[in-house]
Order: sequence, then C-alpha cells, then structure tokens
Amino acid sequence: MRKDNFTIADILKLGPCDRYNRAELKRLFGGRKQVTALDILDADIESKDRLWVLSRIGCLSDKQLSLFACDVAEHVLFIFQKKYPEDKRPQEAIEAGRRFINKEISKEELAVYKNAAAAYAAAAAYAAADAAAYAAAAYAVYAAAAAAYAAADAANAAAARRIEREWQIERFRFYLVQKEGE
Repeated sequence: MRKDNFTIADILKLGPCDRYNRAELKRLFGGRKQVTALDILDADIESKDRLWVLSRIGCLSDKQLSLFACDVAEHVLFIFQKKYPEDKRPQEAIEAGRRFINKEISKEELAVYKNAAAAYAAAAAYAAADAAAYAAAAYAVYAAAAAAYAAADAANAAAARRIEREWQIERFRFYLVQKEGE
C-alpha cells in the first residue's frame, strides 16, 4: 500500500546513515512535521541517498517498485550487451520479470529465466527478477544499486554514475506521480 506523507520519525525508523540524524532531517525539510515523497525526491541530498529512502519508505506499491527495478536494469543493459552481444539472458530475465509482475507467467516460469541469467554481468537483471518474484521492496533497491554500480564500473567514470542516478531519480518520479494501474 502506498503512503503519501512521512514524518522524520518514519525516515529515522529506516536506519539511515549517521549523517541523516534528527537535527539534519529537520534542517533539510525546514522543520516541517510531514514531508511527501516528492519533497524527499527534490531534497538537496545525494541522489543515491534519496533513492535509498524512497525505495524503503513505502511511497510506491510493490508492483511499481518492481517495475522501477526492471526499468533500471534495462537502462544499463547496453553495457552488458556491448561486451556480450549474443547473450540474451539478461534481457530475457528482465522481460520475464515484467511478465511476472503483470501476472502473465508463474513464479516457476520466472525462475527459469532467473537461473539462466549470468551471475555478475547480469546482476541488475537478476535482482529485478528477484524483486518481481518476491514483491519485496528491498530486492528492488538491490536492482537499482546493482544497475548504478554496473553502469559506473563499466564506464569507469563519476559522470556516468551521476547521469545514471539522475535518470533513476526521474524514473522514480514517473512512478510517484503515476496512479496505480496506469
């Protein structure tokens, strides 16, 4: 179930790093008692930290979060495809994840694609498939993180990480403003 408003206590319950203590969160959000997911998304903090909070706080449904994970994995898939153009397993795993999310295939059918995915190079696709299979927000976070790190490792540049994370922020925004079922 999606939640729209959050308190500083809600954020602190997630266990953020020490940098985001009660005083810092109050400062970041201007002392407001409640903030929205869009407030968090637009906060003046590192994009990876915004995504960390938003992926755990319950502002997206499990379905939306799983679709976001598939989007992120697919967005960096070109890196894998450049190195292994003939290997379709990661793309197939992402597509199977989407089909599972949309109830078009069973968990058992999804497992076939998940098991076929290459271990390291397709980590993002694997995590996205897991997220869909178990509808757990934590797995979607791993997919997003794996995708960002895969993009960063392959491109070996801070600029690539920043660009990828900003794309993720905007993709997350898409799901935030989208009504469930659209």
